[in-house]
Amino acid sequence: MTIQNKEAPPKDSIGGTKAVSILGRSKWSTPFGAWKDICDALDGKYEPIEPTDPMIRGLVSEDPAISYVSERFTLETGYRMEPLEDDGVLRHPEYPYIHGTPDRIVVDASGKPIGIVEFKTYDTRNGEFYWGRSDYATQLNHYANLLECQPWFKSKYPGSSLTHNFLMV
Repeated sequence: MTIQNKEAPPKDSIGGTKAVSILGRSKWSTPFGAWKDICDALDGKYEPIEPTDPMIRGLVSEDPAISYVSERFTLETGYRMEPLEDDGVLRHPEYPYIHGTPDRIVVDASGKPIGIVEFKTYDTRNGEFYWGRSDYATQLNHYANLLECQPWFKSKYPGSSLTHNFLMV
């Protein structure tokens, strides 16, 4: 796995969001839209999207929220949440056109990556988070495959009292 800049993740390969679109699980993009975006990026025609309020809310709250639960997570599980080194983009070791930008990786005591933390905010209009969303599950499976780990989806860590709203695989 190789790492690149998370602040400007690659647009010319398949990341978690594009994987969701390619598989038809996105309500914001289509398989054709994902293909076109990647082809445009390869041709140097990429145009950044304007971030929405929920996107901005997630970006602003991600680091403080993960920092808030990180120490307790380590105490209760023995694992550590760590940011990706360098620039934060994982590339598949055999297929360099597949990448991911998980929010954190979970490492065991030896430092081996064993999982992923992906921070998600919920829709504040109804105050609930729906854990069964297929777009999130697809994105997390994509990231888990980059690290060659098995995904598991829990709102509460096994053997833990933590119940904060982020997903881990």
